[in-house]
Amino acid sequence: MKQIILYAIFVIFFTWNPAFGFLSGPIAGRTGAPDDICGTKSCNDPPVCHGSYNINSGPASFFITAPSSYVLGETIDVTVSFSNTGSGLHGFQLTALDASNKRVGIFQSKDNTVQTEAYLNEYAAHTTVGTARTSWTVQWTAPLANVTYPVIFYAAGNQADGEGTPEDDYIYNTAAVIIQPTSTPTPAVTDGECDAETIQLSQNLLELQKGESREIVITVKEENDCVAGGVSIKATIKKGKKRISLFPESGTTDEIGQIAFTITAKKKTGKATVVFNADGIKSKLKVTITSK
Repeated sequence: MKQIILYAIFVIFFTWNPAFGFLSGPIAGRTGAPDDICGTKSCNDPPVCHGSYNINSGPASFFITAPSSYVLGETIDVTVSFSNTGSGLHGFQLTALDASNKRVGIFQSKDNTVQTEAYLNEYAAHTTVGTARTSWTVQWTAPLANVTYPVIFYAAGNQADGEGTPEDDYIYNTAAVIIQPTSTPTPAVTDGECDAETIQLSQNLLELQKGESREIVITVKEENDCVAGGVSIKATIKKGKKRISLFPESGTTDEIGQIAFTITAKKKTGKATVVFNADGIKSKLKVTITSK
């Protein structure tokens, strides 16, 4: 999944220079989540940020490993990792938002490579000791209630060269979706009792690089929060057919009222719009395609 909104914009994570003192952990709000400090505007300008390379353009892979679902109130392990990297210094920041962009759950560290208390347990990030690692595992305690599903983990990572400046560090971002709690009973869906009333997208804005693919989760509900399973959803590219493709073009929501569509960026940069239609109820996804 992605992103749901993932923006290619991050300020410096850490460096040896005291003027850019994030070796011990970045300032909160650097994950690329929709409501973060750098969530909707570019922070990719020297000298205060990493401007040498585009986001996700480095040789490494950066990803989140988490269960696909959870139980309300349970504590699970979430791992943020780099692979195929030859650098000696790495860092990360992680947070969790629900579909209404409300920060949810509580993060707790498992060892001295991760810190959470400095961020009021709403974020997890590397410590100074943790910069020697390429993988970090943190505990996340799920909320007990009042969550708009699905929950999305957003993370950003820094593959640093250790030269003490913002230049020549590779910045990455990624996201992972965790669906409705497995302990929540699925309301019965009977003819005429739970029709489509709202369409919730895992994100309403999406930024992709050329050739990149991301998954959008659609949740269909009635006003009383009854999940609308078995509802037909049609996805149509209303603008930018030469810029993106989608799969599938139509489908049916599952027993918890959800269906996923994959959006793939083609070779042409610019804007595109996808409209999702369920029984006449519509929701738009705005897509921006950028070059690598």
